Amino acid sequence: MQIKYIDGPRLHRAIQAGINHVITRKDYLNKINVFPVPDGDTGTNMTFTLATISEETKSNNNKRVSKVADAVADASLNGARGNSGSILAQFFVGFADGIASFHRLTPGRFSQTIKTSKNYSYDTLSEPKEGTILSVIADWAYAVKNIHETHNDFVMILDFAFEQAQESLRKTQEKLAILKKSGVVDAGTQGFVDFLEGINHFIEKGEMDDVDTSTIAEPVDNFEMEIFDEFRYCTECLVAGNDIDRIKLEEQLMNLGANIVLAGSKKKAKIHIPASVSGTMQSATLAAGDTKDLPIDLIDSQNGFVGIGLIALQAAETVKTELSKEEILKTRQKN
Repeated sequence: MQIKYIDGPRLHRAIQAGINHVITRKDYLNKINVFPVPDGDTGTNMTFTLATISEETKSNNNKRVSKVADAVADASLNGARGNSGSILAQFFVGFADGIASFHRLTPGRFSQTIKTSKNYSYDTLSEPKEGTILSVIADWAYAVKNIHETHNDFVMILDFAFEQAQESLRKTQEKLAILKKSGVVDAGTQGFVDFLEGINHFIEKGEMDDVDTSTIAEPVDNFEMEIFDEFRYCTECLVAGNDIDRIKLEEQLMNLGANIVLAGSKKKAKIHIPASVSGTMQSATLAAGDTKDLPIDLIDSQNGFVGIGLIALQAAETVKTELSKEEILKTRQKN
């Protein structure tokens, strides 16, 4: 069997196969998670991000590959959690932008699209490091480029590129001392290779893992992770607007913490900041000061006290009037 092109339905089925396989590996990914901090949540973050894609795109039957890619990118930003989830989201945003308005993907177009995905993935982190998921994305993209020049069959292309991704995964121990010391590979990188493995297995066997993504994608009331340095919390929020300048936004957020993770498009962005503060009130105040000249709203989607959907910029305005949290909630409920 040969596959000469990828359309919308084929892309959707392939991505779902990859998602399902990563979900079956969640516990293992958590177990080997030692970088950037040994908090044991890489599997949880990746599966939540991917399960959100599954749930939000399950009724998408568009035949245009660009429409499916756009839907996947948007859903990935909605569900992006943690470093690994944010990098995955930016990978999918790059994939969608690389496809542009194509109806189908040929091997040549696919190679160019994956190159864009790779570039976007590196842009996610303010301080990108080799030996992580970024390395395997780059090596996989390079393998696709090399083989598509002499082969036009996606089955052969993806099989070869998967082998190169596995080798790249093995080499993560050579690039990060903490991995070699711990005797593991990078968890985020393993998760991406698992994603590719699910896709390859589906292409070769026509089978995918049977999992239920509906409960995995349910939002939690409070997502707050303690890490062991001066930046105790991972604060996450969603930015929505019409023409978001990611570079400018990242520059404005740099003073809030180190290792900023920013994934997004011109209409939506997910911000992940290891910071010394946490919670809607603090996020609202910081948002008002650092994004006031951008045409955006900032949504604190992870705080249980306020609930999903609180617009932090609006909260910041009420903070200035010294209203209590309860009064802010009443104000929001009226609108």
